[in-house]
Amino acid sequence: MPTRRILAALTAGFAAVAGGVVTPATGGRLSYGKERLKRGSKMLAAVGAVTVALVGLTPDNAFAVSGYGYDGRWADQTPCGSDARTVRSASVTTSTQLGEVYGKVELRYSPTCRTVWARVTTPVLPILQDATVFRNSDYHTMTCNGRLWSDSLHSYYCFTAMLYDGGVTSFAQADIGRSTYEEPAYGETGNY
Repeated sequence: MPTRRILAALTAGFAAVAGGVVTPATGGRLSYGKERLKRGSKMLAAVGAVTVALVGLTPDNAFAVSGYGYDGRWADQTPCGSDARTVRSASVTTSTQLGEVYGKVELRYSPTCRTVWARVTTPVLPILQDATVFRNSDYHTMTCNGRLWSDSLHSYYCFTAMLYDGGVTSFAQADIGRSTYEEPAYGETGNY
């Protein structure tokens, strides 16, 4: 719908600049004099190029990045999030003998972008929740900390920005704390 409005506005603007007139006699088409038509043709070419540039910009194709250019970008703001899958996961558990499970850490992967990121989830409101994704080849990391609620996950969560993972391995780790009186629970995924 916005595209139609943009095109209509550009067409109306072109008619005004080129001196065209829309009349019932022309069947609703623009009518121009010969000299104005030449000037209008050049204007139409310029307006057409701008229209293609503006209308062609969508969130998916406006993000022309690849490889290490994805480092630090957010999966949900790129095409990378659309085919994401969890490739490794681990429980986030306490270090006590009981090993109580506080949540889960996941290493998320996008085959299209060849990127990874970490996500941590817990169903109980934590006082501390963070996750980190590590790229083994250069020890580059991305970290998140926060407590956002997700109805679809039925959990509080945070996820990191992405790291490019083409031809290398990465892993994720997370901490979840429920009390200031105890050590946070910890979990770490395997490499992928």
